[in-house]
Amino acid sequence: MEGNLRNRFFFILLFTVALTFATAIAVSAEDDVSFSLDNGLRVIVSRGASIPFASVVLVCPLPPITADADRAAAALLNRLLWSGGEGFGTSVSDYEYGMIAMRFNGSIGSQLTPDALLVHYTMPSRHLDSIFRYMAMQWTSLRIDAERLETARRKVAAEEEAAATSSVLRQIMREIEPRLWSDLDYRFRSSGSMQMLKAISEDEVRALHQDMQNPAAWTLFICGDVQTATVRAILDETLGTIAVAAPDASEQAEHSAGENPQLGIRLQLPADLSQRHALVSYRLPPAREFDTAELLLLARYLNNSPGVKALRTGLGDNSLVNVGFDLRDKAGIIYFYAAWDDDPTKGDVVARLAGIAENAAGMDFDGEILESTRKALLIDYWTRRQATQPYALWRAGRIAAGLLEDDLAARLQSIDGNGLKAAAAQLLTSDNRLNLVTVEK
Repeated sequence: MEGNLRNRFFFILLFTVALTFATAIAVSAEDDVSFSLDNGLRVIVSRGASIPFASVVLVCPLPPITADADRAAAALLNRLLWSGGEGFGTSVSDYEYGMIAMRFNGSIGSQLTPDALLVHYTMPSRHLDSIFRYMAMQWTSLRIDAERLETARRKVAAEEEAAATSSVLRQIMREIEPRLWSDLDYRFRSSGSMQMLKAISEDEVRALHQDMQNPAAWTLFICGDVQTATVRAILDETLGTIAVAAPDASEQAEHSAGENPQLGIRLQLPADLSQRHALVSYRLPPAREFDTAELLLLARYLNNSPGVKALRTGLGDNSLVNVGFDLRDKAGIIYFYAAWDDDPTKGDVVARLAGIAENAAGMDFDGEILESTRKALLIDYWTRRQATQPYALWRAGRIAAGLLEDDLAARLQSIDGNGLKAAAAQLLTSDNRLNLVTVEK
């Protein structure tokens, strides 16, 4: 009897795995459908999901950031888009947005990336017309007054303070990024300084809103159980009617290129901390200029590699060592981070992290670790792919970084050790590195 139950369980497990794989193949066979509206808005439709829900993300690129104030204005606009408005046969107040999401068992929101503002809705597919009306209204009927602006200031300031103190790694990143990207828009803080947040006026937020009202630069990503013809018809009457707002030439600031980054140096950050911290970072090219699947597999492999495991052991039980990266439209970052209890006998941790990174171009990749890393990444991908909102937000983030296509699964399956060596040789070089270590205050 026990043997029969075991056999039945094994059969069910095999069937589940086979069904999951078959579903993944079916989904992968669904190609994106792309088209543009008359006003230039690019639309990408993915019909991978079969549940009667749709996730829609409007990717609105940020204009050139010329000062800390521009970042602050963008952070406030991210909040003020939900202040309510009217148009396209609908009217909504700020408090009603949350009620709309609850009524349809969906979700709504927006987020600011370094490259774009993402506005997203997830609701039953039958309400696509409402989604597109709300999105269009947000860009044509912005409500700003002193009270709303002050509320937005408080929320952004609270988020900024929480983010700044949430982890030592985040604080170190705030020291590294302006230096790593000193020639790019990213040198300005993500939400502007606290002083700047307090100083931004209603007119400045409106000016940014107008500069960003450029459908020819937008991309709308739609994922779920939708019909392309229906989508096109509704868009023509909503987002497709928005004309490009002409910027005021008299208010256009000159875009300063900043200073060239000083790579290859070591920074010391005086800090009163219970542990020592080190960060070895490498500036990446624009995301569209290299194989991001190779980077993903390389970073995850190195995080699981014998070299990183040996460093974790050497730094002690309280240590933390990990590898991470951030893809961006103009230049990204891959970093190797360590935190450990201070002990001079543990050596130069910065040099050890750099050695792990820069020796990857000549190392022999362990086949077992490589395959287990690849499988874990594919499982993560297909898990996200089966859900509309996680996949839509992931695709929107890639679109904001200049990656329109989703070829990740296919690329992950084709990369071998030689490909990873080539990626390491291209991306992890000593003259592309910026180091930071904390020291006692």
